[in-house]
Amino acid sequence: MNTVKNIVPAFNFQSRMNPLQYWSEQSNQPAVCCSVLFCYNHDIEGGLVQRSNSNDKQIYIVPLCSQHRQSYACMEIGNTKLISIGNIAEAFAPLADKVK
Repeated sequence: MNTVKNIVPAFNFQSRMNPLQYWSEQSNQPAVCCSVLFCYNHDIEGGLVQRSNSNDKQIYIVPLCSQHRQSYACMEIGNTKLISIGNIAEAFAPLADKVK
């Protein structure tokens, strides 16, 4: 089980790639509902998160509903695959400026 936190809550992606589509392609799973445990909302988008309580500062994409995407709280996401965006930084150029 992973505990994560948003790095840029409610960030408006203006990139060439849809983060949720990227997550689905890399995880080989359909994004059906929010990744947060016991949340079954279907209004999902790709949320950018980091692991909480960890030295791991990598940025990951996970499916999150609009409510959890706006949250600053730590969230339990169960067995959802964390897909790193470290190797596709050029696809998220507007984000790169925010996290440097």
